[in-house]
Amino acid sequence: TRLYRYFEAFGLFERTGVGISGESPSLFHDLENVGPVERACTSFGQRFDITPLQLITAVSSIANDGKLIQPKVVKKIENTDSGTVTEIETKEIRKVISEDTAKKLRDMMKTAVENREKVYGTVKGYTIGGKTGTSEPPVNDPDSGYVVSYIAIAPADEPKVVGLVIVYNPGTENPYGSRIAAPILSNILTEVLPYMGIASENSDTSAAVTTNIKTKKVPDVTNKTVTEAKKSLENLGFKVETPEGTNQNSDLVTEQMPVKDSTIT
Repeated sequence: TRLYRYFEAFGLFERTGVGISGESPSLFHDLENVGPVERACTSFGQRFDITPLQLITAVSSIANDGKLIQPKVVKKIENTDSGTVTEIETKEIRKVISEDTAKKLRDMMKTAVENREKVYGTVKGYTIGGKTGTSEPPVNDPDSGYVVSYIAIAPADEPKVVGLVIVYNPGTENPYGSRIAAPILSNILTEVLPYMGIASENSDTSAAVTTNIKTKKVPDVTNKTVTEAKKSLENLGFKVETPEGTNQNSDLVTEQMPVKDSTIT
């Protein structure tokens, strides 16, 4: 009964109300039908279904000091003709857990990464709190395969972003979230955190040091051939590597990360 009470508090029994059509509900055993087997499976995350959006919303409440926030896809709407801007308000649904409990959970997630997911789920220069998931296929659909996942809060002590990677039916002999999903999210956060301007814990921000740090602005290399983009970057002192099979004289750069005018030290 207590477990189901927290499932409800974290919003797992209802759609998030994100504002887009087609959002699916979760699937749980009715409380009166929960016996010893269902209780055991439920305790470690088996034999019920929630959506990725429900999961990331629930974990975001841990990052938000225990406050469950309704997710939103659109931050603001701007009328290009009149210039008026309509901000989409952030809506707090409820307080789920105390700030102290939220911090304890973040510490547990940090420990999980430091002790178990260290090889695959860390991000160099940042403290990450994460948890893997490995779900067996339903008993009535064994061919659907495993579902493996990794969800992480970063930086763990002062969260700015929550990321989730789910891989359906990876088709490997060892389908574990730590080996399959964690490295993917690790690579994503390695680019996302600096892009968001979140300083690495290895950064020395003291004035005596930063005055000697040279910064460079990333040029716009989109719509250039790989050869042209490479030359432009190398002229600024960047080291450029291109993947095998690239036709450097004809292939065009369609996107770039970091974006143009980003400052890199």
